[in-house]
Amino acid sequence: MKRKAIMWLLTAALLMGHATYVPAAEETDLLPAEETVLSEETAPEDDAVPPADEADEAATEAFDVPGSQSASTGQDEPLIIDEEAAASDEIPAAPSPEDAAQTVETPAAPEAGSSETEDIQVPGSETEALEGERPETESPETVSSETEDIVDSGTDEPAEPVSEEETETETEDALLSEDAEDGELLAEELEETAEESSQELEAANTITTATPITLGVNYAGTISEDKTNTIDYYKFVLPSSGRITFSATAYMKYINYYLYDASESKIWSKNAYWNSTTEISTVSATYDLTKGTYYVVVKKDGKNYGNYNFSVTFESALESFTETGSGVNNSITAAASIAIGTTYKGQIAQNDTKDFYKFTLGTSGQLTIDATAYLRYIHYYLYDSTGKQIWSANPGWDSTTQRSVKSYVHHLTSGTYYLACTRDGYTGTYSFKLSFITAGETFKEVQNGSNNSTGAANSISFNTLYRGQLALNDTKDFYRFSLTSGTTITLNASAVGMHWIYYSIYNQAGVQQWKKNPSWNSTLGTIESSYDIVLTAGTYYLAVEKDGSYGNYSFTLTKQDMNTPKLLATYNGAWGIGIKWQIEPYADSYEIWRKYQGAWSRIATVSASDSSLEHKANTLMYTDTSVKTKYGYGYIYSVAAKRGSVTTAYNKTGLAAYRLAPPALTGGTNSAAGKALIKWKSTPCHGYQLQYCISSNTSKWTSLPVTSSLSKTVSGLKKGKKYYFRIRCYKTNKDRGTTWSEYSPWVSVVIKK
Repeated sequence: MKRKAIMWLLTAALLMGHATYVPAAEETDLLPAEETVLSEETAPEDDAVPPADEADEAATEAFDVPGSQSASTGQDEPLIIDEEAAASDEIPAAPSPEDAAQTVETPAAPEAGSSETEDIQVPGSETEALEGERPETESPETVSSETEDIVDSGTDEPAEPVSEEETETETEDALLSEDAEDGELLAEELEETAEESSQELEAANTITTATPITLGVNYAGTISEDKTNTIDYYKFVLPSSGRITFSATAYMKYINYYLYDASESKIWSKNAYWNSTTEISTVSATYDLTKGTYYVVVKKDGKNYGNYNFSVTFESALESFTETGSGVNNSITAAASIAIGTTYKGQIAQNDTKDFYKFTLGTSGQLTIDATAYLRYIHYYLYDSTGKQIWSANPGWDSTTQRSVKSYVHHLTSGTYYLACTRDGYTGTYSFKLSFITAGETFKEVQNGSNNSTGAANSISFNTLYRGQLALNDTKDFYRFSLTSGTTITLNASAVGMHWIYYSIYNQAGVQQWKKNPSWNSTLGTIESSYDIVLTAGTYYLAVEKDGSYGNYSFTLTKQDMNTPKLLATYNGAWGIGIKWQIEPYADSYEIWRKYQGAWSRIATVSASDSSLEHKANTLMYTDTSVKTKYGYGYIYSVAAKRGSVTTAYNKTGLAAYRLAPPALTGGTNSAAGKALIKWKSTPCHGYQLQYCISSNTSKWTSLPVTSSLSKTVSGLKKGKKYYFRIRCYKTNKDRGTTWSEYSPWVSVVIKK
């Protein structure tokens, strides 16, 4: 009786299509020890994909489904399939008429009443699987009479006593049977619901006759048990580039899905395996594709058969330029023309991995690329008209917003450029807009620059404002100017958008004469510079060069032409002869020249700020102390202005001076009413001049006519007043004019009469 019960349970499990129950070793000896029967405990886990049979002519790899949620982000992430590998796969072939005519043999049931366990074959074992097909558990068509003996015969004979051990075993078997029935009912209910909401189509069995389907509609199909219907072909058309989602449900253990493009190149495939509890497999795959025709192929896997349903939904990428097949703007020569200030949308697709866009800048200036990408990574490139790459970026998205939002600023010369957006492992949509601000350059520059060397330098003038730009593809500018004589030039320069910049001056031989590297003012956000540069006569080149950054600049050159100082006068002083001249604004020092007995010599070089110089208003005076005691000698003086290594000429006419000692007053008396008599000693000169005033501290001296005598009577003086007198002498040269000595110390006279 126990043996019959076990046989009945085994047969019932096989009929329900579930895993075979394996009794414990001590309960049965029906199966040989070396055979292994698939049990519920040893079955593959839910959704696991066992390897496909080696004989399958269109064996496929099991891919992670793109569009499934990432463990890190929880977001849809379309992945990339190796296109070369995909392209090499052939489309699964439909069964031949001969194969379709064949039927699958069903294992024969054991004869009724047989007691030989060796005659029983376990469905699903290797001995029963057809060659080239996956082993499949099937229900036997017949049940042995020995199993039927377990069923209640309906007699009134009392049942035999059942042991406690047999009762526990029967209870466990009953629970297992109930679980199997519940799973089968759930699968049947889900399958019926799916069939009711799906459209049943008679699918074609070749790709050339593929059945057209509508996007967004759910379709149902059947894979037959025999070979009459083992593969179905469906065709759909995308009205524009965008994202499709393929969703499928199948009520069989294994099934193959494929996606092909219009050229019959495989884009995706999946070998789906059901959930062992629900006996249902579900698949959802998301792909970004271009506009065009595509094919869905559903193929039988091994001996598995049953119903399936699927749908293809679509969301347009709203691309600014329609793309079909593998893309239409995949190279510089096929680049789509775009305009400044317009927003453009595009898509990196499974079958379109790069997009090129062409734009032209009429002038040099600042280009801003504002780009947003809805994919984890993307590459941006910028090329010039020759196809040379001049910039690239590889932003990753923000894991929270699931997009990258970037703004890139570049300074470029005028010309034609290409912006490329290319794939980096992921697909999705993107958008961008170009904006532009002209640099207002004085001299127009084309790609890679127009004045990048001394030979191509632009000629400039003094006291004129010039504007330029250091660009991504133009890192230096040269300007040419000339000096007819040595002088000091002033460079006033301003730079915007840069932290550092180089200014240099080269001579005509290309030898650098001067260089500065100013940095920006963090408060102003600019680089403001002013430099005085001393140069001799000749041709020079001003170079403006980048130092790590780019931006706009402007400058003015001012030539500080120093003139020969204007001579004002010579003076005899207590310490020697003084020479007085007008200040030269750009001079930092002066050379003092003296001519004696027909020869000029430089007697001194003094700083403009030297304390030995007498500074009054805009004049300076130097005293030649070397002639202090050279009374009676005549000299000629001149002055040259100097700044750095540059020195002006000196006036060779100069100003003459005789070294004269002031006459010595011998005294004064009140000689008569209102009169004073003043006397002095003789000195080598051509004459004398007497002065008087009421106060010795006043500057209001009254000069009397010159005289050659050694005394002078001054009349018209007021009684009771005290007067002060001083005298000087002079010497005259018909070519050089008159030289005066300094004044003598004063004497006083009180008028008492």
